[in-house]
Amino acid sequence: MKANVLYNDYRGTTVADRSDYLEVNISQLTEIIVKSFEIPVEADSYDYVGVSVYGTEVENVCGTFFFRNKETKEVVKYFKASVSMQAILNLFKRFEFQIGTNLEDIDKNAVRGIEG
Repeated sequence: MKANVLYNDYRGTTVADRSDYLEVNISQLTEIIVKSFEIPVEADSYDYVGVSVYGTEVENVCGTFFFRNKETKEVVKYFKASVSMQAILNLFKRFEFQIGTNLEDIDKNAVRGIEG
């Protein structure tokens, strides 16, 4: 899967590290996600896979949560129409996204900083 909006004027990448809380409680990851976002699945039957976020209002983004059925291996999703972006970011210790035009063609070591 890749992120997709109507015109895809800009493209980018995202990376993140799990929060310390999730790292320490990794065996309960799915249960924590299910409870935190009130997702109607049995946490014991699924493994949390990830989340896709869509929107521009920080207190009101759409979130689609992905889970893999432990038995069938089928991936299922749950759409939540209103989620706080901060609630999503709280899942991570570090979060970075880069978005722009042809960023993948730029050598970050060759970019000069602007003094000021």
